[in-house]
Amino acid sequence: FEGMSVDELDEMLDDIHTHVLSDTQHRSFWKNLLIVAKDALDQARRKSNEGMGVGVVRRDATSGIPQSVKAEIDAFLAGQSAEQLDEMEKEVNRKLDHGGEAVDSAYWEAIQTQLPLFRAKADVLRQYSKAIARAREVKDQQLDQHHRDTALKMDLAGLLNIPDAEAGPGAASGPGAASGDDKTPQQKEDTRRPEDFIGTGVNPNYDGRHSPELEPYDKDDAPPPLPAPAPDAAPAAAAA
Repeated sequence: FEGMSVDELDEMLDDIHTHVLSDTQHRSFWKNLLIVAKDALDQARRKSNEGMGVGVVRRDATSGIPQSVKAEIDAFLAGQSAEQLDEMEKEVNRKLDHGGEAVDSAYWEAIQTQLPLFRAKADVLRQYSKAIARAREVKDQQLDQHHRDTALKMDLAGLLNIPDAEAGPGAASGPGAASGDDKTPQQKEDTRRPEDFIGTGVNPNYDGRHSPELEPYDKDDAPPPLPAPAPDAAPAAAAA
């Protein structure tokens, strides 16, 4: 509650009262928080009054303990665990019950008055620490589960040859994946055109162009000349 104004603490107290009445499962926590909030409100009011020049408050508004004594007691009780405060409460009760005249009753009664506040602070801090630890544990479990899920997906991708999204379409992962260069000639797609087959069948040096190409040949391989045509009979008849 450090740094909160009087109005903010008043509103906070109303909220805590509501939780005390409605949240039966955690009622002890809300009751302890209510004790701490009331003390914080008293301290805020005291500082506010001093700031407005109302006057220095010499006694605590809740316990009636002089402020100088209260500061000493607060320093003595601060930082002790709930178990330590429980033991101190027993010791204070023994001193007040059986100490006699040698015991400074006013001092021990002042401690007795402040014990519930510090016991409540210790309990709130303990439950808060447990809640934080539990939240971290849940977060760690979620992260571990995420890592396990990611590893499982990677294993399945390798077993099933699922393509890697980063490798692009057609890429496969895993030990069974084969590259395009590993295909046999029968598996490779023949991209040649029909005219390519014709050209290479006639001329092995065919380079794919469609312009005609004359091949050299020997004159001895030339076919014999055709015979001369027979003379026309009509002119012969005319001469006769």
